[in-house]
This record gives sequence, C-alpha cells and structure tokens, in this order.
Amino acid sequence: MRLLSTDASTQAHGPSTAASARFDPFASDYLADPYPLLGDLRGTEPVFFSPVVGSWVVTRFETIKTILRDNKRFSSSITSDP
Repeated sequence: MRLLSTDASTQAHGPSTAASARFDPFASDYLADPYPLLGDLRGTEPVFFSPVVGSWVVTRFETIKTILRDNKRFSSSITSDP
C-alpha cells in the first residue's frame, strides 16, 4: 500500500471533480482548520478522488463505517499498486 505523500498523484489517477480541485490536505489553510472545507464537502461531494494524495477521500462517518466493515469490496489487498 502506498504511503500518503505529495507525489502520490503521479502514481494513481481518478476522476477530476470540483471537490478534487478544492481538496489539498497539505495547504496551510486546511492544516490550520480543515473543518469548514470537510463540512462543505460532506454536503456537496462526500466521496471523491484526490489527485493530491492519489486516493479516494470519504468524508461521511456512516460511509466510512460501511467501508471499514466491507472487506470484500474495500480492501488494501485489492490495491493496484506494484
């Protein structure tokens, strides 16, 4: 499994959306206070691909719980990383 890094976007690709363009977990304003952006994304696009981290981002608690409980469809063993 790939570690979170700023160069991960060169390793994985996904759809570009409004949320993926706005989300940068390394930006200073996000690091200072991530909650306004995360709250907005939860309401507008709760699951999106982030090219910055090269992975999918899930922002709703209930969706996260569902993903963590479903190891047949959501598993690190089915990753496409080399």
